[in-house]
Amino acid sequence: MCATLANLSGCVVAVITIELNGEPFELDAEQPVSRLIERLGLRPVRIAVEVNREVVTKAEYPRTLLRHGDKVEIINFVGGG
Repeated sequence: MCATLANLSGCVVAVITIELNGEPFELDAEQPVSRLIERLGLRPVRIAVEVNREVVTKAEYPRTLLRHGDKVEIINFVGGG
């Protein structure tokens, strides 16, 4: 659900919802994939990202804007044996 809320300073903030790995996830505004990765505390070298069934290269993370309703899949690679 997309909503507009007033924060304490009186500024209007748009809240958007994306689907992250099959679950609803709220963001405070449209933002690049790179910001979502930072927020989640993930290391870009160890993940793969897909937005709306399209693979996003690491070079595209800062330029790929997440919008309301986008479906995002993040796969975290784990080493070991």
